[in-house]
Amino acid sequence: MRINRLDINNFRCFDERSFTFHERFTLLVGANATGKTAVLDALAVALGAALIPVPHALSGSIHHRDVRRTYQQIGETGHFREHYPARIEAHGSIEKHSVIWTRALRSAKSRTTRGGSRAIREAMNQLVQGSASHDDVLLPYIGYYGTGRLWREQRLLSEGGIDPARRSSRYVGYQNCLTRARRLDTSRPGSSASPSSRLGEAPSQLSRPSFVLLPIASKKLSPPISISRRTISSSSSRPTGFRFVH
Repeated sequence: MRINRLDINNFRCFDERSFTFHERFTLLVGANATGKTAVLDALAVALGAALIPVPHALSGSIHHRDVRRTYQQIGETGHFREHYPARIEAHGSIEKHSVIWTRALRSAKSRTTRGGSRAIREAMNQLVQGSASHDDVLLPYIGYYGTGRLWREQRLLSEGGIDPARRSSRYVGYQNCLTRARRLDTSRPGSSASPSSRLGEAPSQLSRPSFVLLPIASKKLSPPISISRRTISSSSSRPTGFRFVH
């Protein structure tokens, strides 16, 4: 599974923007509040459509707080206006088949649509149905590791964050896989495993490396947000860049 292009409309800080991703590596560089995390979250929303057919998985959605807002001055007062619809369209492939799918929030009273994501849902559902009866069917690995994992941990269940009743399921690796603050490991609290070793263990319930979002430390802040496919020289240690590993 991969995403080649992402079209964003009225999502967070973006009015209308398209991003094309390199087949092997993409680095986003920009100053604070220019939309780097917004791009990652938009990708997570798009990928969430693939999780709709997966048992126990959270597919995510576009929240009303994600809708782009602009401030309008009226006389001596003003207010923020929400711009609907918020829309995310992804162009990619799964099992070598090209697919285009859309997720949207059309109004303040609506929920994230599912109709536009039929192509990716059906493709993933075929894998899920096949894996239910054939152990040799490979499932794609999907993971989102945000910087929030460094200082904020989700509340874990009694045994390492994995529900014992679902431990034998092949789909357990998809639980919260697109939650930014998710721990990288499934070990008990207090484990001495290093972050690098936990990262290697995280996808153990799945079979095929496929789509990973990782924050990295880039150095030079250069607004506005841009995409680079080459080495970025830098002089600051802030974690401002992100890479997409397919």
